[in-house]
Amino acid sequence: MDRRLEISSDVAIPFGMSAESADFPARYRMGAAYTLTDNVRLIGTYELAEGEAFESQTVQLGFDSTPWTGARLTGGLNQASVPEFGPRTYALFGIAQSLPINERLTIDVALESSATISGEIPEIDRPDSDYPAAAGGYIGADALNEDFTAISLGAAYRADIWSWNGRLRSRDGDAADRFGVVTHVLRQLESGIVVGSSLRVFQSMTPEGAETIQAGIDLSIACRPMHSNWSILNRLEFQYDALTGAEDEADARSRRAINNFALSYDEGDTGRLMGTIYYGSKFVFARFEDQEFEGYVDMFGIEARYDVRSGSTLACKAACIMRGTPNNTRSPSAPRSGCRPSPTLG
Repeated sequence: MDRRLEISSDVAIPFGMSAESADFPARYRMGAAYTLTDNVRLIGTYELAEGEAFESQTVQLGFDSTPWTGARLTGGLNQASVPEFGPRTYALFGIAQSLPINERLTIDVALESSATISGEIPEIDRPDSDYPAAAGGYIGADALNEDFTAISLGAAYRADIWSWNGRLRSRDGDAADRFGVVTHVLRQLESGIVVGSSLRVFQSMTPEGAETIQAGIDLSIACRPMHSNWSILNRLEFQYDALTGAEDEADARSRRAINNFALSYDEGDTGRLMGTIYYGSKFVFARFEDQEFEGYVDMFGIEARYDVRSGSTLACKAACIMRGTPNNTRSPSAPRSGCRPSPTLG
């Protein structure tokens, strides 16, 4: 059929454990995609999930098309059936458009929507309510799925020695309303030296009044000079999380400062020695209602490899982890030696 038809299948069976968990039942899935035209693909999948506490059948039929330059249109009609709750039929729709303003600047906008046509969204016991069941779900708040409408706006700018991109996203859902901002910037200072930074802010509000905020900002530098055996990588990150207004949970806030540093040496194809020195540290400041907590952890590690001769490598690795005070130190050390086959063998 001129390679227009693609058929796929996969099976996931838990070994050595019970299949009663909704997080990982036995799953059997078959899918097919047919290229109707150069711009339109028809897609269909059938999935059966079986477990002692969870059984479901999910049928998905849809399409994926690129009607014009820079545009993408997707849609589908799905039906999920859980014996305890009955069948649920819901529709998914998405459209995205990318528009180059000039050679350097590009903007894009996307719209997504999910709506239940008939039936109800089942609630199933899961290890973590923030994540979906393995069968037929995607991330939603306290539900297997969630009816929602989301819109996002993005932009990207690329210059000779620096680039930037960012995205705004708003999501209006039955279980929670969400808003997010993500932006990244990257600049080359000189040959082999690059600096980058990113900012992320996400807010979630439930109808009951619970508000969740997650924010983070980081600064990274990579120094890899040409014709040098040395390289330096460093990333400094600040994170902030807050939960307020939840009925069954206490108000909580957490602030974290994290730094990761690595110094590497590599003689390349012509040498025998390579090694890395790593140092990481994290400060944590947390508050739960009227209680405040502080913590600190750092780690020092070293790894080296030396080609003793063709086909044989000697390796050594050691690490030291310290929590809170110098008296609370753990130093796992694992010297190792190994042998690798010579490329000329065989």
